[in-house]
Amino acid sequence: MTCFLQHIFFLLLELFCLTSIAYTACLSHGDESVINNLFSSRGANTIVSLCANAVFNLKNPIIFTDYNQELSTEGYPTDATRAILVVTGVNQTAAIVGNCNECSNLKIRNIQVNGNRPALGRFSGSANIEIGGSTSNQLVDHVHSYEPRGWSCLHIAESGTNRCTNATIINNDIGPSGNSDRQWADGISMACTHSLVANNIITDATDGAIVIFGAPFTTVMNNTIIAMSRVLLGAINMVDYEPYSGDYSGVIVTDNTIWAASAFIKTGIAIGPAVWGADTTNYNRNGIVRNNTIKGNNMGYGIIVSGAQNFTVVDNNSTANYSGSFTSNCFTPNNAPPMAFLKSTRADGIFQSNFIVGRAQYIICIEPGVSNAYTYQPGQLNLYSDQQINLQNGTFLLQNDGNLVLYQAGIIKWTSNSRCSDCSNKQCRLTFDSLGQLVIYKNTTTLASWPPNYNGTLGFSSVRISDMSPYFTFIDGNNSIIWASSYDFYPSFHLNNDNFVRQLTDTNPIYLTLLNDGNLAIYNGSISTGTLLWSTSITGKTCNKGCSLSFQGDGNIVIYGDQGVLWATGTNPSGRKLLFNTTSPYLQIFNSTDAVIWHS
Repeated sequence: MTCFLQHIFFLLLELFCLTSIAYTACLSHGDESVINNLFSSRGANTIVSLCANAVFNLKNPIIFTDYNQELSTEGYPTDATRAILVVTGVNQTAAIVGNCNECSNLKIRNIQVNGNRPALGRFSGSANIEIGGSTSNQLVDHVHSYEPRGWSCLHIAESGTNRCTNATIINNDIGPSGNSDRQWADGISMACTHSLVANNIITDATDGAIVIFGAPFTTVMNNTIIAMSRVLLGAINMVDYEPYSGDYSGVIVTDNTIWAASAFIKTGIAIGPAVWGADTTNYNRNGIVRNNTIKGNNMGYGIIVSGAQNFTVVDNNSTANYSGSFTSNCFTPNNAPPMAFLKSTRADGIFQSNFIVGRAQYIICIEPGVSNAYTYQPGQLNLYSDQQINLQNGTFLLQNDGNLVLYQAGIIKWTSNSRCSDCSNKQCRLTFDSLGQLVIYKNTTTLASWPPNYNGTLGFSSVRISDMSPYFTFIDGNNSIIWASSYDFYPSFHLNNDNFVRQLTDTNPIYLTLLNDGNLAIYNGSISTGTLLWSTSITGKTCNKGCSLSFQGDGNIVIYGDQGVLWATGTNPSGRKLLFNTTSPYLQIFNSTDAVIWHS
């Protein structure tokens, strides 16, 4: 609140310093030239007043030139009668530029700025409004900025060692801004220090609705961000390491509302460089995020933290519904499923208790909808009786009889066979506990648990549920499969050396494993010391740089090692399914008509 009161003080101070202001009669029409002439000829303290309902078609930007200049609509209306500036230049992106070294105390008030992207198309360049730089005490108030051709509706820029300070961005209505298919644009892009972004409404931005580029000691409060008809990557972004080398000291993000009304928001509040991309080295530091509200039926993730140190994230509330479909652009293994509060292991600070730990990198790869598979880690999965997980082509339901069932088009495809007499009123619960075990309880009684009959180390295990076989897969922390609902595998299946696939029999488990000599082998009882049932029997190969088995998209199953291709089934282009059996033949490859085309 100290920052907020400071800004109120500066605004009140301005009201007492108007004796030298040079007013102009309101302008009813024209282009940028008449406005620029007034600013350049009259100098400091000039107010250029535009008549209500006036339209100015600009071929080039309006350029502020001196201290304490103002551009506004006469009478300061707040509705559609505000004067409109329209970008019309073929190579023009900015309507207003106010970042000169002499542009402190600039004021842009009660106007509308149409970037005109729908008519002119996207054009690489600046924002609709470009201010900041080596300035202080700039004000943007009651401005409607929308459809920028460039990357943002409003950019308040930093400036090297002579930092921008004390910008006030209040009461504006921002957006729409940008389009899908990598033609995104921000709403408000803030890099100015000791500034205030408050009481703005940002609708249908597509990149970041409010992007905080470090901007130390800036407060972002009481803003409303709405997605109505365009997918939004991030509502409030604190992901950029530059230009302040990750320094978010004194930044407070508080009492904002994020509403995924009728379009998808991928992330509500994103904290840390890893949320936005592949940066797993840098950390953003020292920000505060509190008392924000996230709501709506179309959220991907709420608040997500990855690559952050000494952040405080507390007292935030979510009533949203979360979903999202992982795409081929996403990293593998996939991130944690969509949820309200997610932090990675690279998140340090004070966090509210309902944060879940999980994978969180390049989160914006998700798209609206649901995936055909989700991967959960300990603490990420809690499902009560009569609750379900929706997949692209199926639904996992914990029934009121305690049975976990996968339905596809009303047909049962898999069941846990964990029935009890009555699990109504949420008496039963499926939970992935901190020990790495997946358990179905009725009250405190265990009905079923996974992995069955396993005494090995689970590590940071995970459970993958899918609407395609195998429907249910339990994976240990080293990425070995220690239990699956079935043992049929498809193109994209991958096995590294020292990983294994474990399958139970009536006596001993059997293991499919890739050894450190490049051999694919099957053992009974235990790896290496158990009975060898089958192997590829290759010799003279090494895995000093690692070996891997890949079920390729062309249908061939190939082992790669230090010498390149070490072994292959030669089943391209027909291979469709690999089946791991408990009796000979232990491995079979099928084509699209389910005919065996290779076996061990």
